Amino acid sequence: MFIIGAIKKRVYANSVAVTYGKEEFVIDFRLITPVEGMVTARLIVTPAHIKRITTTLHDTVNKYQEQYGKSLPPKNR
Repeated sequence: MFIIGAIKKRVYANSVAVTYGKEEFVIDFRLITPVEGMVTARLIVTPAHIKRITTTLHDTVNKYQEQYGKSLPPKNR
């Protein structure tokens, strides 16, 4: 798979916010620091695609936990 130049930039996020409407989900990846917070990336997808994303994430976390052990639960939601 090729990654085009505009996408090669990597960003760090330590927080996420998800909003939705009838036609789309918006996922904002955020970097929260003691001084400020900012959206570092935004992903807008259809409801069908968000289901595929969540299934893939779930499967990948299960594989991770099989290999490395159970991950710690999040501190907050």
